Amino acid sequence: MAEAIYYQDGDLIDITAAAAQTVGEVVSVGEFIGVCMNTVDNGAANVLQIEGVFKVAKTAPLVIAAGEVLYWDATASSATNLIAGAVNVYGVTVGGATDGTYILVIDGETITYTAATAGSAAVIRDGLIALINSNYALRNTVKAAIKDADELYVYGLVEGDALAVADDNTTGTGSDLTVAEITVPHPTRKRLGIATAAAVSAATVCYVKLGE
Repeated sequence: MAEAIYYQDGDLIDITAAAAQTVGEVVSVGEFIGVCMNTVDNGAANVLQIEGVFKVAKTAPLVIAAGEVLYWDATASSATNLIAGAVNVYGVTVGGATDGTYILVIDGETITYTAATAGSAAVIRDGLIALINSNYALRNTVKAAIKDADELYVYGLVEGDALAVADDNTTGTGSDLTVAEITVPHPTRKRLGIATAAAVSAATVCYVKLGE
């Protein structure tokens, strides 16, 4: 038997409404996001268009360029080119595993981990994570987590609040830490598609190609 048999075009998918839905409503289903083709009640079958060019609402102050990636702000029910959390997520790389101190400054709070003899990058990573997550001043606004063997994530917990993360390799006596911003879409702002035309600040709508 063939491993794959053609089923249907990919621009439309069948869904079961998780709530009452209106034709033209933007809906996300798992990682899919698209436009409802019918008005249906909760639990009814519906069709979601996930490709094509659509005119959608836009937050008026934003300026959008053609070809720019747009996200859907489910709270405001409008397209945006702002990724909530983009400046709130950082990757920190441990440059090596040498004895000494490793220092991060997060929103003005200094986090210092002292590496013991025969330490490793993973041990230093875990030590920094533990110190960040136990810091009283940062407890409601910042969290750290493992990224990979020699890296950790530092991210903000409050949407829209800017987070400042920097290394202090001048004072630290261990191997250098490298801090870099990471672009991560906020869960409520899934990627919608690509803007097909520019939209000025005063515009309340924009045009987006879904499925891109």
